[in-house]
Formats: sequence, C-alpha cells, structure tokens
Amino acid sequence: AAPARRGEATTESRCGGADLGDTVAMDIALSGMTLRGFYRSVASLSKLGAEVLIEATGDREGQRNGGLTIKAINTARSAFLSVTFKSTSFDAFNVTVPEGTLQTAVYAKHLLAALRTQKVERVLLSQAVDAPEKISIQLECGRGTLRKTFGVHCVTDAAHLRATLDPSTMPIKIAFRPKELSRMLSHFQSAQADITVSCAPEDGAGDVLRDANAPAKRNLKLSSYLDPNAPAGQALQTSVSLDSGGQDAVLRYEHDGGEQVDVTVNLKDLRVMTGLCEQLD
Repeated sequence: AAPARRGEATTESRCGGADLGDTVAMDIALSGMTLRGFYRSVASLSKLGAEVLIEATGDREGQRNGGLTIKAINTARSAFLSVTFKSTSFDAFNVTVPEGTLQTAVYAKHLLAALRTQKVERVLLSQAVDAPEKISIQLECGRGTLRKTFGVHCVTDAAHLRATLDPSTMPIKIAFRPKELSRMLSHFQSAQADITVSCAPEDGAGDVLRDANAPAKRNLKLSSYLDPNAPAGQALQTSVSLDSGGQDAVLRYEHDGGEQVDVTVNLKDLRVMTGLCEQLD
C-alpha cells in the first residue's frame, strides 16, 4: 500500500500478529495511567490539528533518558501543543534507529479510531525499519484474551516543527491551576474567537503585610477581544478580573515591573490546552 498523503485516508485493520519485518525501529508498550494519559493527549491534539507528529528518542549511554513526544500545530500556525512521556513510564521502550530519534506522523482521526476500543489494557506501538510508511498499533483487551492489530499509514510529507521558548526573555510568567483557569474560561461564549489577557505590575499584590481591608489589586484580567471596527450591536464584552496575589487560581505571577502587557490568543486553542492540563493534573 502507498504511504498516506494529505487528503488520503488509508488506515487498515485486521486481527492477528503484525508483520514488522526482521528489524524493528520502534517498539514500545504502554498501559495503566500512561495509556490513559496518552489517549487523552491524542484526543486533545486532534482538536488542535489534523496530524499528530510523533518523535521517539531512544535511551542513551545506558540511562533511561529517552521518551515519546506527540505534537500538533493548528492550521494558522499560531498554537503548538507538545506532550512528552518519559521512557520510564512505559512497560517497554525500544528505539533502535541510527539517528537516535524516530520521526513520523499520522492523522489524528486514524490514531484515535485505532485506540477507541473498550476495555483496552495494553497498547503496543511498532514500526519496522523496512516499512517506515506504516505504524502497527496492537491492542490487548479482555486480560489478553483478545488482541487487535491496526496498520496506520503515516503522513510522509508532514513538517516536524519544534517550538523553542526561553522563559527568561518573557516579561510575564503566570502559572494557573488548570481547573480554576478552565472555570474562568467558561464565562466566555463558545462562539468567542479570541480573548485578551492583560497583565499589570502587582503593586503590592500578594504582600502578606498588606492591609486586609485594602481593595484588591485587580492586576490580571481576561477579556473577550473587542474588534474596534465591529458594529455597535456586537460591542458586548465579557471580562474576568482578579488579584494575582490573592487568588487560589494563580500559583505564580511574575511581572518585570514595566508597562501593562496585553496578549490576545485563540480561545478554542487555549481551552484545548487547559482541558488537557486539567485531565492530567
């Protein structure tokens, strides 16, 4: 069968063993909490992009320092989500490519279809050296009494991207509790496209010596993006303001002390990422 390209759905499924050839480039097995986290991650990635990029890095120098990374990017290339599972969390983890890292990609809907089976106890992901155009997904169900094997064709023309961020260069650093951030985002309508996060200096917010009767410093605000060119009837705006130093929702808030910073992000993508963090928290 020919490798999958964009617009082609060429998954296949069958029962029995997978024909992986003589040499295996990747052979990993996962179960339990790792399997649940993997499925939830794939489900979230599918909401962000059509393709799931897969990177498997083998252990080096006798240390368990490898891992499996699955990634997705939206069509506008404005949002990137990456989830990494350390090799120590797998039942078995073997990557034997000379480069040390195996890169491939599959359609998210095909991967989800293969994993969407009830009472799955263990999943084995494999790729043969002589068949890089396909990944074998083997599911063990019913305490080993049933085994399903899916051959999912890879997307050969996918671009493997990596988002590199240096936190030290960022003027603002915020850590939210996922559940609380998700609750705040629920105040915005589902049809809302973007929201703006406004961050002002703390000015004593969070100071334990601050007067308890003093008004809270509402220096952190989430508001629906308001298009200045929108008609008057569409000028309704929703905003949620909070004190970064006096809220359980904010675990950490760092501002460089300069001017207020406003950042507008896509609400749908932010909800996807927050939802995944909430599920894995």
